Amino acid sequence: MSSAGVDRPLVKPADYDRFSGRSVKVVTTLPIGGAKTHRGVLAGLRGTNVVLRTGAGGATELPIPIATIKSANLEYDIRADLQRAKREKHSKA
Repeated sequence: MSSAGVDRPLVKPADYDRFSGRSVKVVTTLPIGGAKTHRGVLAGLRGTNVVLRTGAGGATELPIPIATIKSANLEYDIRADLQRAKREKHSKA
């Protein structure tokens, strides 16, 4: 058995709630907001839409209909991982 890796594909609707709060890349079959490729922080599933927080500080929410999603993957953010490790190290000290 192999791991899904750092760019895990999001396949089932439940995946969008499970990985809420993580950085993702979503490619759609139709342009949404003038683009087919969208990056942001996953805010979960609302009805039949996947919601991404985009823009500075995640201030803007972008609803994407599940039916238009061609592919969706988690994106590995090395900076977030290093910051998390630093916080954990300081909390143990």
